[in-house]
Amino acid sequence: QTLFNAASLAKQFTAAAVLMLEAEGKISLQDEVRAHLPEFPDFGRPVTIRHLLYHTSGLRDYGGLIQMSGGRMDDPITSRDVLKLVSRQRELNFPPGTEFAYSNAGYIVLAEIVARASGLKFRDWIQARLFPPLDMKAAFFRDDLTDPRAGSVCSYSRSADGRFEKQADNDATPGPGSLFISAAEMARWLASSQARAPAGVPWNRMAAPGTLDDGRLLHYAAGLIVGRNRG
Repeated sequence: QTLFNAASLAKQFTAAAVLMLEAEGKISLQDEVRAHLPEFPDFGRPVTIRHLLYHTSGLRDYGGLIQMSGGRMDDPITSRDVLKLVSRQRELNFPPGTEFAYSNAGYIVLAEIVARASGLKFRDWIQARLFPPLDMKAAFFRDDLTDPRAGSVCSYSRSADGRFEKQADNDATPGPGSLFISAAEMARWLASSQARAPAGVPWNRMAAPGTLDDGRLLHYAAGLIVGRNRG
């Protein structure tokens, strides 16, 4: 029952929110990002919600940008900080739709689109619409680094000399991460996805791999890596 930081497992919840809002007619995957976020840079070519969802936007991720701007990866980082970095980008890594490059920044933009299209904070929309049908009462997205619910467990890595070192947990960036959930509630979510149980989530669409403009199939679906395990 202990809540832990689920890291990038959060992306499938963000993807579910995007697809649910599309099913309600509030957004379309073909929408340009600037239609919902006017402050998003004009890169001279359309960047769509679909591009962000499948990591084919060419949008640069924020880790390297933080360091290049004089920050450190163990500094506190929030979605607002990342959106400011995104707004100052002037070029993409490649034309949208031509390549795949994993971008946490893209999923922060997606979370902001969910908020603006729904009229609620991203965290609040998830709490109101996605979690209740699955009786997920404890899970939450952290958008405030002072939230006391997030401090019960932490991650460690083993150093070269065999010691365990505590890893920094210093971001509040709902969308690509910052989901705190228990193993029990994560299991409930996964069981629902495998059973394609009705919860307002278009599970079949979530599991369908994306494609590049030239038709090449990706190993990535909506917030999910697609592959084989044990055959």
